[in-house]
Amino acid sequence: MKDLRKIMLLLVIPGFTLLAQAQDNVGGGVSETTAPRQASSPERFFRRLIVEGALVNAGTEGGDISRYSKPNGYSAGVLFDLLGTQELVLETGVLYRQFGTTVENSFGDNSFTANYISVPVSAKYYFNGQENTSPYLKAGAMGSTLISNNTIYASRTLQLGPNAWETALLAGLGIKVNLTSSSDLLIEADYTRSLDSVFTNQNVYRSDLGAALAVAVNL
Repeated sequence: MKDLRKIMLLLVIPGFTLLAQAQDNVGGGVSETTAPRQASSPERFFRRLIVEGALVNAGTEGGDISRYSKPNGYSAGVLFDLLGTQELVLETGVLYRQFGTTVENSFGDNSFTANYISVPVSAKYYFNGQENTSPYLKAGAMGSTLISNNTIYASRTLQLGPNAWETALLAGLGIKVNLTSSSDLLIEADYTRSLDSVFTNQNVYRSDLGAALAVAVNL
């Protein structure tokens, strides 16, 4: 958890530094990152395409969580900003997500890995407007379907059966930095909390912190 927080700080702090520098340049002239973009159509359905990758600390809650250690995970996929207004948009897309953990019992450690296809849907608010360099907040929900899993058992006394479906709540804080007239860099910190148990025979819920980096193309 401490290592993840360090990674998140290293990713988020430079982004906010870029935002501060861009705002300082306003007095000296209009720059690429501070000038509002002239959208081809303010009513367009697709606002931007976002290619994102994230590292995740896949924590757990509920059950006997002291048995779970070495959580890890990552996600990668394509998202879209859709519809909305100058400040508020709808974000959705498709992510590939992988999570692993070690589960201890009296006979040794069991290594568990699960792979999901996930569809997040969230409302995203750009404080300075979506066409500008801007911090943003988002909140919503995500549905995930299990596509594969692998468990290496130290003993067959502990059977791990993952649920085939998972519903989760999500929230994120980030910054979008204008790179060019048509592209952006996004740096984001996320929190995700599952509403369904990870395993069919145990009440174990995923509670994750993530650090994401993404490149966007304005449409």
